[in-house]
Amino acid sequence: MIKKHYNEQELSEIKALAESRKLREQVPTPQQLCTLMPRLIEISSEKPFYLQAQPDAGATPRNCWLNVPHYIKKHGGEPFSGFHVILHYAQYYAIVVPHVVVKTQDGFRDVTPPEQEDKVLFLPKQGVTIESNGYFLKLSKKRKAKLIIDVAWKTFTDSMRLRQKTT
Repeated sequence: MIKKHYNEQELSEIKALAESRKLREQVPTPQQLCTLMPRLIEISSEKPFYLQAQPDAGATPRNCWLNVPHYIKKHGGEPFSGFHVILHYAQYYAIVVPHVVVKTQDGFRDVTPPEQEDKVLFLPKQGVTIESNGYFLKLSKKRKAKLIIDVAWKTFTDSMRLRQKTT
């Protein structure tokens, strides 16, 4: 259950954690993948892999569903769907969001400019579309993590609800 009100100490802990540099979005390292893999297997039977961002000219962040068709029209290839896996807040939780990349003769290409890292962890899964739901994976049971997770979970569910209303 998500708490709606936090005491002053809890709020100051959340603020301090949120201001820490290491809490920004990040691509999981191989060590972090050990913790994350069992959860990812529940989502897709495919193995995740890293993709170096190779943004196409004119492509915009968070817009893969338009960037990929535009790239394919100019350069060829085919869309390849799955999920972008993002760790948040010092590995307390991960968000797995629908994503599409380009499959070419040379392999895979992520033509969407990244917002944080220059590579993404991509989890392939056939049939994923822009309307597909994302996943919220809790990875820690620490007290500080619970505060962050509660707030993040509420934000995630609110954004999913809003997204479903607009699609």
